[in-house]
Amino acid sequence: MSSPTSASLARSHRRFAALVLFLGTTSDPRPVLAQDSGAYDAREASDRLLREARTDLESVDSKKRGLACARFDALPTMLTDERLFVLAAEKDDAFEAAGRAFRDGDSRKPEDVVEELVMSGGTPSALETICLFRSAARSRKVDGMHVLVHHAADHKSAFRALATRFLKDAGELAIPAYIHARKEPSPETRHWAWNVLDDAKRRLPGDAVQTKDYTVLAEILKAFADLRDQDAVPVIAAFVNSDRTVVRVAARQSLLDYGQGALWKLRETYSNLLGTQAVETWKAEEVAEHLYKALDKIRLEDVYVLIDEGLEFGKKDDLDHAIERFDQALAREPLLDRRGETTRFYYAKAKSVRELDRKLARSLLEKARWIGPLPEDAKKIDSELALLDGLDSVERGTPNASRFEEALVLDPTNDRAKKELAGLKKMVETPASRTRRYGIAGALLVAALSLIAFFGGKTKTPKNV
Repeated sequence: MSSPTSASLARSHRRFAALVLFLGTTSDPRPVLAQDSGAYDAREASDRLLREARTDLESVDSKKRGLACARFDALPTMLTDERLFVLAAEKDDAFEAAGRAFRDGDSRKPEDVVEELVMSGGTPSALETICLFRSAARSRKVDGMHVLVHHAADHKSAFRALATRFLKDAGELAIPAYIHARKEPSPETRHWAWNVLDDAKRRLPGDAVQTKDYTVLAEILKAFADLRDQDAVPVIAAFVNSDRTVVRVAARQSLLDYGQGALWKLRETYSNLLGTQAVETWKAEEVAEHLYKALDKIRLEDVYVLIDEGLEFGKKDDLDHAIERFDQALAREPLLDRRGETTRFYYAKAKSVRELDRKLARSLLEKARWIGPLPEDAKKIDSELALLDGLDSVERGTPNASRFEEALVLDPTNDRAKKELAGLKKMVETPASRTRRYGIAGALLVAALSLIAFFGGKTKTPKNV
């Protein structure tokens, strides 16, 4: 028969095990799912949202239908587009009936008309369609505008008036979608989009790019390139040296998308800029490559000066002034082609302040990693970061020798990592420390056994009745 002490210990172990099990089973299940699947299945969640919202649109409760319609706003634009494709294949007079609620010249806001239709009820597919149209409009993205333009012809153009109202409210954001509509299979859609651009005096490429929104401008350039519109080539070429990165990147890629169709303009621009003709055998990509490099050299002249000044300061071990120049240069051009030359000086500065300010040292090293070091510098930077992790673990009282070992694998010349690792091994292997550890463990064991014998040896005396 077990003693009261052993029984109580057993009960304590069981309670602890139950507590662990309870905590494990009542925690948030999402991290467990992430560990099992590697990523949260957004598509499955969207499909579930569609099913639930569709079911709620059939409800007799108008408020429930209104909430269901709002839930479509959470769908990614791509899935909104996919769902409208599915609904477009359905044949039902209810679509045309719902579309008649949106008449040209109606002064009501399209959002209000959608809300009224949903509240009054109707065929779920028709209600879902107008909710998805509203979802695309609410995205306030160019992709959403493309969805509205493309699906305006669905169900015999029943919802074109609704799409037009939403696109009008979107303003310049809708221009790329109207331009791209020239590729639409529906003649009615092509004609409609052309008329809208003509009425807005945005039909010509030179007029279409008159916007202060750089994101919209970039999308307009891409739209013309996708159409391979030759009239747009000179307009696109005018932006290949734009100060705005999003516009410059879009313009350069757009000319490349034209392929040989843009060769004439690339050669002309090359000649005007450099005062010499491009090599006759060069293809469009080759001319573009040389042209863009020449443009960057001119545009970034001041930035390169800052880099050169920083390198000179670095050679003199004036790391503060070197980093100051590099920061200025990279603030202007984060993706500068010569940025890798700077990282070894961030590394040197981090090593110099490591003992005084470990937080600053880590910040400098992480910045060097973000900049993108040259291959020969990357391992040294990672080694130093591993060393800092090891030093932090020692400071917390939980030394992690593996971080020092990793630091040495990355950079065998990391003397500080060698020193720390040797110290940890010495501490572990010292006979005196081993004897002391065993002595403490033995004393604790003797004390535990004494307590068990003391409490376990006592028998409970029954009371006299």
